[in-house]
Amino acid sequence: MGHVSKGNLAVSASPGAESVLARMIRVGRDAGLAPWLVGDAEAYPWALAQDNVRHCLDAPDCEGPLAGLLAVLRASESPFVLVGCDMPFVTAEVLRRLAREHQDAPALAARGEAGWEPLCARYDPAKILTETESAVREGVRSFKRLLPRVGCVEWALSEHERLTLRDWDTPEDLTRDRPEHGDPAT
Repeated sequence: MGHVSKGNLAVSASPGAESVLARMIRVGRDAGLAPWLVGDAEAYPWALAQDNVRHCLDAPDCEGPLAGLLAVLRASESPFVLVGCDMPFVTAEVLRRLAREHQDAPALAARGEAGWEPLCARYDPAKILTETESAVREGVRSFKRLLPRVGCVEWALSEHERLTLRDWDTPEDLTRDRPEHGDPAT
């Protein structure tokens, strides 16, 4: 993304606009969640300097997308919400719903045309850590293969809520989605 870490991208084109990660930390706190940074946080020293922002490195015995999930599963003692740092539209209300609904689910995630949305999902370490470690030992490296295996429950979203799960993967996404002024979720 133009040599800028996704979490450091500004959510709008306005001067002094909040970064995606700063917004995510704020929105997560507004939802009553405790923020964590997962993986290499070298690009985010400002975030690590904030009160109550925890950090864990990716699991060293896993490669690929599941390395971060496995690290948090091992570090957390309670269910947690995992959100990608490239999702500038997620709202506190969506995160509150995700945290409170289907409390008995081992994992809870929305599904779309492309499949599961694992980076705006809730995971319960007590229910999926053992199976996740087993899957990783067997060579599973993708959420697509892991989520059905751990019994992920599908989370129903309204069309508006689904739009808040858009992420920024390409420069074209920024051009399409970045508003000239204000918060992109409003």
